[in-house]
Amino acid sequence: MAQGNLGVLFNNLRGKSGSVVFARSKNGVIIKPRVSGRNPRTPAQVAVRLALSKAAAGYKNLTPAQVTAWQTYAAAQTKHDPRTGKTYNPAAVTAFTALASKFLQVAPTGVVPVTPPAAPFTGDNITATCVGAVGKVTFTGSAANAANITTELLLQPLKSRNRTPQPKGYRTKAFKAFAVGGLTRTFSSRQASTFLPTASSTP
Repeated sequence: MAQGNLGVLFNNLRGKSGSVVFARSKNGVIIKPRVSGRNPRTPAQVAVRLALSKAAAGYKNLTPAQVTAWQTYAAAQTKHDPRTGKTYNPAAVTAFTALASKFLQVAPTGVVPVTPPAAPFTGDNITATCVGAVGKVTFTGSAANAANITTELLLQPLKSRNRTPQPKGYRTKAFKAFAVGGLTRTFSSRQASTFLPTASSTP
């Protein structure tokens, strides 16, 4: 993807041209390859899209006071753009949707909180290890999760065991609240040895 500073005549440049696409971003006009999208509509994809749709609808129903609270929260969040190296503050709707959609992934029928977090979530004091075997992948928690905390289990499929995993290649496999007597979770897989696992905790 390319990015540059264009003259005033090109400030509103957008759309498709040949093998490239021009788009506006908060840092200016970006140029990216034009590709044909793949949309297999797997159950996991459908669930994520439904969560995003519900989260976006939830933001529309916030009261003015709630929107102001999310604007204040978003203004205090600092994000990093890996393309430009610049930092920025997300929009209130982006901050709300990100947290609300994750909440709905964990609890699809739950009621989304309408107020922003009062304090940063620093994670749970446990670790999760994973072992791949023929036909299965097993996650094991080092201890039980604290109250009201769930661990997100992620897998990244690799074409072979010698491939290098990519930071953005992980996909959510499941959510589990590790508990005494239930510190493991096993998934079946045709190619368990070529999946790279990771885990993160969610409040």
